[in-house]
Amino acid sequence: IDRSHTFLRPFSSMAQASWNGVIVAETKTFETIEGNIYFPPEAQKKDYFRDSDHTSVCGWKGKCNYYNLNVDGKVNLNCAFVYKNPKPAATKIKDYVAFWKGVNVEEADPNNIGKGGNEENKTKNPVQGEKQSKKCVIL
Repeated sequence: IDRSHTFLRPFSSMAQASWNGVIVAETKTFETIEGNIYFPPEAQKKDYFRDSDHTSVCGWKGKCNYYNLNVDGKVNLNCAFVYKNPKPAATKIKDYVAFWKGVNVEEADPNNIGKGGNEENKTKNPVQGEKQSKKCVIL
């Protein structure tokens, strides 16, 4: 069999967060902790993020700060969270943002994300958009 025309492309995963029909973060490099996908700072579309005064505390990650999303005049309060000064065990997610409260987060093959097809390659994060880890205390 002649295989000279066969190309193998490694599957490389991509994560995408959207709310109100708009992509607010997108990346090929991310961290997954306790069922949450954390997006690095460069993946966040900062025009949609507004600082919030809301905080919470996680026993092993530290103080958690929040952002509101503002998309097309609609606001989702405290739906993005970030550890700006994490405890030593969580330094790999310093300034990375995760989402909840209705923000849709998907991990997929970057060639199919957002196209509505090839659903077997999409994985919706089961925790995101619903609740935050029970190990963190909202203040």
